[in-house]
Order: sequence, then structure tokens, then C-alpha cells
Amino acid sequence: MKALDMHPGLARYWILMAKLYASSNNPRFSMCSLQKAEENKSHIVDLGIDKCKNNLRNKFPDFNFDEDCLVNNHSKSLTDNVKDGDSEPTEEFNDLGRSVRMKEIEQTLAKSTQMKQSKTTSSNNKENNQSFISSFETRWFLS
Repeated sequence: MKALDMHPGLARYWILMAKLYASSNNPRFSMCSLQKAEENKSHIVDLGIDKCKNNLRNKFPDFNFDEDCLVNNHSKSLTDNVKDGDSEPTEEFNDLGRSVRMKEIEQTLAKSTQMKQSKTTSSNNKENNQSFISSFETRWFLS
């Protein structure tokens, strides 16, 4: 999930996520993951998304995939932050050059390393993982 949170354009990880949800009997999120994989699939490599969808429909014949599994129309994409030319800029220009991006990545990794070192009990880890999973599902499937 963390890889998908950072790189949502990787279709193969969405497929893995769909298989994980299918194995835990969650057909809605499994189909949503397959829809995100289809949005991000490559035209060169066949990842078997249609086969996965058919297998999911066969595994859960009573579930209405057409109504319950539509991924939100305003899903997160690379073009979400693009603004019209007529709108007034609300923020300062943020340089997205390589050095700035690398600095942000390093800070994120440093924070995650510090968090790993400070977490000592497994119950805290389970709670943090569950909250991350919940926020991920809310961000990509429910909002």
C-alpha cells in the first residue's frame, strides 16, 4: 500500500492489491483496485486485468459489481492539481526540481526510520498499520 500511495501509476501493484482483497473476501475494494490498475495499465504489456475481473465475478456471483464498485470519478491523478489559467494563484510557486524532490523523499524516509525506531510494541504497529490502511482505502476508494 505504501508503494501505491507514493506511486499510484503502477498497475501491477494495484493487481496485487486486488488479489489481496479478494483473498480476504472484500470484493468491492478488489474490483476498485482492478479498475485503478486498468486506468494505469500499459498498452504494451498484458497484465491479465480482464481475467482477474472475470475470476472475481465468478468468485463472488452475488455481488453487484456494476453499482458498488465504481471508483470515484474525481480519483487522484496527476492532473488533479492542474488549475485553469484564469484562476488566481493561491500558493507560492513550488519548485519541483530534482533536488527539491530528493530532499522531500529523504525527509520522508528519515521520518519513517525514526518512527520505526520509536515503535517498540507490536500493538502500536498494528494500530498504525490499520490506520494507514484505513486512510489509504478512504483516499483511493471511498472519497
